[in-house]
Amino acid sequence: MNKIMWIIAVLIAASVGFWMRGMLPSGKAEAGRPAGRSMPPPSVRVMTTQLENASLAKAYIARVEPIQEVRITAQVEGMIQEVHFQEGARVERGDLLFTIDPAPYEATLTQRTAELEQASATLNRAEKYLEMLRAAENRSVSKSDLDTAEANAAEGRARVKIAEATVQQAKIDVGFTQITSPIQGRIGQALITRGNVVSPASGALATVIQVDPIRVVFGMPDAEYLTAFDHYSNNPGYKPDIRVKLANGMTLEDPGEIEFDDNQMNPKTGTIDIRLRFPNPRRLLVANNFVTILVSEADTPQKILVPSEAVVHDTDGAYVWTVDADNMSSQARVNLGAVIGTQQVIESGLELGVRVVVAGLQNIRPGVAVSIIEK
Repeated sequence: MNKIMWIIAVLIAASVGFWMRGMLPSGKAEAGRPAGRSMPPPSVRVMTTQLENASLAKAYIARVEPIQEVRITAQVEGMIQEVHFQEGARVERGDLLFTIDPAPYEATLTQRTAELEQASATLNRAEKYLEMLRAAENRSVSKSDLDTAEANAAEGRARVKIAEATVQQAKIDVGFTQITSPIQGRIGQALITRGNVVSPASGALATVIQVDPIRVVFGMPDAEYLTAFDHYSNNPGYKPDIRVKLANGMTLEDPGEIEFDDNQMNPKTGTIDIRLRFPNPRRLLVANNFVTILVSEADTPQKILVPSEAVVHDTDGAYVWTVDADNMSSQARVNLGAVIGTQQVIESGLELGVRVVVAGLQNIRPGVAVSIIEK
């Protein structure tokens, strides 16, 4: 009996062992998951440190507007024979945009030219007759005949001038059948297409706006304007540092300059319009778009600035994550300066040209390789 109980106990222990082994990891890959597969490196966004103006910038909501905007219209009536531009394309001054059928105006020019030749021939005959009378003896020519000849010559000269004017007008009309761009810029949609009849009353055929340089206008409160006006009036050559920040958060590198300020305050808002001129080679400033103007002092010291969210604080102070040439991450202890808007001034701890992580910080560990997304 004791032997039987011993055998039962051994069988129970073996069963429990097999059950426990099934609960432990087997060391084999699960179906559909390769063994030993490593996680991809975390993706982070970085910026490269550089010196920037470290003064506190004043921000103003502004609107982009073209310096020149031309509505292309017809000066003569006729059928559009050809549209010569691609909508949205860049055009140069003098580029041909539309052709109106010139045939009726060329025929008119031919007719007016013939009328001029006829008037010139009549004048020539009248002047020769007048010269003949003047050369004759006074006794053989009556005063009445001489007066009539002089009047005919004068009338002939007048008719020639009228004919010359009509020829000139006909040439102008022929020239108006070739509609060209009066400025350099970017053309929009063709509002009239080939085959349509147009006239000066048809309105705009297309619009061309100047895109580079371009203007940005904002309203400055009266108190700020008076202070600023007093400052630069008493400091010849003073120029503030003016930057434009786009709706996507990008701040353009090229600074702007004050073009002119308005000559009166807006009584409804208590502001005065300030118009700025910016280079726009990349066409990132789009007419009628809203942007932010950042105005700061130009003679302030240059510092390294990073976004405030790139700075991490712990019990030992502040640090930022940096990425070396091999895309390996590490901590850099920094001493902080003032906060300027969304930017943090770094007084020390960072050098120029260092890549600093500005997004994806939660995925970084010291000495871990990262995947870079350039800012």
